[in-house]
This record gives sequence, C-alpha cells and structure tokens, in this order.
Amino acid sequence: MADGSINVYALTTLTFGTASAPFMVIRVIQQLAKDEQGSFPKAEEVLRDEIYVDDILSGGPTIEDAEDKRAHVSGAIKSACMELRKWSSNEESLLQSIPPEHQCSRTPLNWDAADPIKALGMYWLPNKDCFKFQVNFEIPPTFTNRTILSSIARLFDPLGRASHHLGKVNIEGGNHG
Repeated sequence: MADGSINVYALTTLTFGTASAPFMVIRVIQQLAKDEQGSFPKAEEVLRDEIYVDDILSGGPTIEDAEDKRAHVSGAIKSACMELRKWSSNEESLLQSIPPEHQCSRTPLNWDAADPIKALGMYWLPNKDCFKFQVNFEIPPTFTNRTILSSIARLFDPLGRASHHLGKVNIEGGNHG
C-alpha cells in the first residue's frame, strides 16, 4: 500500500485439492459432533462414525428413526453454516422434504436397476438396497500371480466389503507362475 499499511486477508472456505483438506474437513466435522451433542444428540454418532471425508452413509431401523437422524444431522451441520447435499434413500418418503436440487443426481451407469449412486468406491442401488463394485481392468491371456494380485490391488474398497471375497485367490487355467 502507498501509505505503508498492511491488509490482512483470511480464507474462510476449505479449498479441496490441498494436501490438508481431507484432514481439515474430518477434524471440523468431529469437533462439530462434539460441540453439538447437547442440541443434536443423534448427530454425534453419525458425524463421528458414519462419515468418510464428505460422504455420510447412515440410516435407521425405522423410517421415523431415519427421519429423526436426518433432522439432527442437518441441524448440527446448519449450526456451522454448512448444508448437506446429494441426499438419497431407499425410502422415497424420506426425500419428500428435501428440495430436488439437494437430492443426489444419478449416474448413467445401470445394472438393470434404477439409478445407482456412487459412494466410497462402490455403487449403491437404492431400489434394491445393495452395493456393487465396478471393476475396470483386464487380466491378460497370459498372466502370473503377480499380475492378478496387482489388478486386485487397484480395487478401491475403503470399507473392506470386497476383501473377504479376495482372501483366498485361486488362479485356474491360463499360463501362470
């Protein structure tokens, strides 16, 4: 500045793509869960244990319980001037009070089921309430144990849903070593 004063600027949003962004979002959400447990007790467990970076996967044994959880989580998040988006459910009535622009936009992928939703490296089929994996690699006609294991290692499975199927790998046929 011409008069010698210093201007101070502060970034008040989280910039994704920076190395610290995943840690910062998780830390903020965990602190929010702790701070708001008195006002929104059902949000604490969800925000502490049912979130992975920016995806919350939760539910309840009854529609009423799921609605109550949603209200608590939304309230806790709103108390920090944030808003949840990409809502989805296997129960249509849970989405009736969510504006369409805040509901999950569907992917073009289709497994003979309506609109799968990508979450944590898997695809969730709400109408069947099941998870599926999409595997994008080919095993060459001539392969080794190493090439098979290398291909399997590329499968993103942070929840370990597929790992119990991959515990024993029996390779039959082809040329392998």
